[in-house]
Amino acid sequence: GENDLALGVARHLNLAITGGSDAHTKEEIGKYATFFKNKIADEEDLIREIKSGIMEARAFHPLEPRVLENE
Repeated sequence: GENDLALGVARHLNLAITGGSDAHTKEEIGKYATFFKNKIADEEDLIREIKSGIMEARAFHPLEPRVLENE
């Protein structure tokens, strides 16, 4: 689907990969999130961490979360 295409393009362009909540169907609501290794206290922290790439985009399955970057 659209998310798989976006993930492939981001990998191809070596862009930071984040998980977001812009669901296209009701089944996708709350399914994707971004986990940061370091604490995010403000906008500067968020920008620094995204630029560093030290984060994981995750998709949640009811029984097992999976890291999108390692697929």
